[in-house]
This record gives sequence, C-alpha cells and structure tokens, in this order.
Amino acid sequence: MPFIDATRLRKIILPTLTAPATGGTLSVDLPKVGIAHRLDLVIACQISGTVTGPNAYGQASAINRVRVALNAGLDVFNVSGPGYHWLTRDFLDLYGDALAYTTARAAVAVVGPTPLDMIIPLAINQRDEWGYIMLQNEQTLATLYVTFEAPAIIATGGPTVVTTVVPILYYFEVPNDPKDWPRFDTVHQILEDDQTVPGAGLFTYNWLRGNTYLGVYHLMPPARTWTTAQLRAQQGNIIQDEVPGSMHMLMSQNHNRDMTLLAGGPLAGINQRLAWDFMGTDGLGAFGSRRDLIDSSRLTDIASVINISGAGVLKTQRRQIVALGT
Repeated sequence: MPFIDATRLRKIILPTLTAPATGGTLSVDLPKVGIAHRLDLVIACQISGTVTGPNAYGQASAINRVRVALNAGLDVFNVSGPGYHWLTRDFLDLYGDALAYTTARAAVAVVGPTPLDMIIPLAINQRDEWGYIMLQNEQTLATLYVTFEAPAIIATGGPTVVTTVVPILYYFEVPNDPKDWPRFDTVHQILEDDQTVPGAGLFTYNWLRGNTYLGVYHLMPPARTWTTAQLRAQQGNIIQDEVPGSMHMLMSQNHNRDMTLLAGGPLAGINQRLAWDFMGTDGLGAFGSRRDLIDSSRLTDIASVINISGAGVLKTQRRQIVALGT
C-alpha cells in the first residue's frame, strides 16, 4: 500500500538545551526511532542587564547556528539564527510565515522570556516524501547541534542572556513491509555560507554545482542594499533578471505579503533580501512542481550577479536535493 496508508505521524520531545553563560555549542542525538520528518525548536530567550550596541540582526542573533548532521559528516541543515529568521522561515510550506509571532526580527532589548522558535524542515514540505531520514537502524546517527551566541556579540554593555531550546522530533512509524517504505535515496539540504563583499558594485556569487537546486536565498550585509541582480548560467544565459521593485512584487504574489514587513525590525527596506526561488513559481510554495528546479550537474557555470551598495558579509542559503550514492 502507499506509504501514507501504512504509517502515522508521531512527535517526541527531546532533552532541553540551556545555553552556557558565555555561549557555545550543545548537541542532542535524535532517537533511533521511525522516519524523521522535521524538528521544531521551542526557543525562549531572556535578555537582562545593560544593552548597548545591539546586534544588527536583532534578537535572531541569540542563536549563532543550528546544524543537523548525519553520521557526523553530511549536513542536512546548517543555518545561522539570523539567516533562518530573515530568510529560511519565509520559504517553508505555503510561504505563510508560521513564525510571525516570534520576536526574532525585533531589535535587541531587555526582554524575556521571549519566543525565537524555529521549524527545521528535514523533508521538503509537510506532504511530499523527498528528504525523509530513516533513523531506525544502526547505520544512521543523526545529531542536532545548537550554537548559542556569546552575549557580547548579541549586544555590548555586558547583558545577561538566558536561552533555552526544547527540540521536538516529528517522525513517521516504519511500515512493517519494506515495500511500503518511502524512498531514501535523496536528502533535502539547506546550507548557509558567508562571503565577504569587498565594496560597492557588482559582486558575483558562484554556485556550487552537482545537486538539484530548489532555491538560493541572499541576505545583504547589514545597512547594505542591492539595486540590480541577475541569475546567470553558462556565462551568458540570463535565467532571471531582477530589480528591487520586481522582487517586491514577486514576494507579494507568492507569499501573500510584501518585503516591506522587514521595515519593522533592524533590517529595513524591500531590497535587503534577494531570493531565487524555483519551488514557488507556480504559486504553491514548497508544495510546488518540479518545473523550474535547476539540475546544476548539467551546467559548467551558474552564478548570482548582484549590484550591492557596499562592503560587508553576504549571507547565502543553498536549498537543494542531493541524490545519495551519486
């Protein structure tokens, strides 16, 4: 029978992670049970004391990075706290921003405890079977790593920051008959990297090749904006040409809200973000068709060419499907 008729979704709460006073990384192994679907992180952050020089990324900066790794080698999720809340969360499921209630996009201030929750999509969405991870075997070890930011990076002035993370694993029961199992030959990855923009002008971000891209999302350096952008393949083939106004319209059409919502937090303006999104082009968000996905293994060159207003660190997320064993 189909997998959906032979299983059911379950959830289990994992041990709480409490940030060390000076920041640092804590981890928890996912239990060897079922087929992993997603992780929810219930995050509470309390900031007290003196806050000066607040981090430009707002309260999202309390989490330095979240990583989910298989067998201590293959990352399926590796994203910073700011990158998650300013980029990733707007591209989950129906693109409706299920985490709009959090204060992650608010400026750093004396608050708390306040929610900075995160949804970690191990699978491509809540329905389709791309990216499921079989945990119920001795060959797979899946580990969640949470790196808490040092208080001095969140804000100067010596604030006290108390952050806790309660991980919740959503998993499917394993059908008794292996013929009813889903396929496990692909992994859904969201990986973030930082690149230094040396100064104002055109900056070329060269995509790594080999996997199938679902999207690539860019966050401009703090206080920097972009004016023109092209998605270019094979040096001269322009796949997509954008200006801030056209990206603003695209965001409004596919997300049912516009980029001006960013003006409510420390990152302001409709041209702070740039998203090459290949799943949501049919209006169905992460439930969309495969029509516009990009198989980068068939290309010798693909890049984002962005006109950026000044120097700083460009955050980029690559969302892709990786075929295992190839």
